[in-house]
Amino acid sequence: MKRRPLLVTCLSLVVLIFSAVQFVSLRDWTNLLPVQMTIPDWYLPVRSVIWGLSAAAAAIGLFFGYGWSLLFTRGSTVVYFLWYWADRLLLRNSDFARQAFWFYGALQLLACILVLWVLSRRSTQAFLRSFSDE
Repeated sequence: MKRRPLLVTCLSLVVLIFSAVQFVSLRDWTNLLPVQMTIPDWYLPVRSVIWGLSAAAAAIGLFFGYGWSLLFTRGSTVVYFLWYWADRLLLRNSDFARQAFWFYGALQLLACILVLWVLSRRSTQAFLRSFSDE
């Protein structure tokens, strides 16, 4: 059994925290019900559940070294990046969203690049592929 690289452990923990934040946002969503929003009522909870479950699956797959987790995490990262920009450009029209657009966009781009960099490392790929060969 190969030893899990430190970056894979760190990435799986960060992705697990992201998953937890998505599920916690479900609780906060119920407080937004009386607020007038320009998006459908179902959008926030569905979004949170989809990203929470996807991130939990990726975190578990990475932590335990499942071979599918490399492609799944890479694909989820790219899809999340594209969704994030579509969400920012199409749905968030407040003054605060416009002011924070470049800051949060740069932060999200940096996170995306960091995840893809960890997944592209030779040690990460060797670790995840070693379990898919067994």
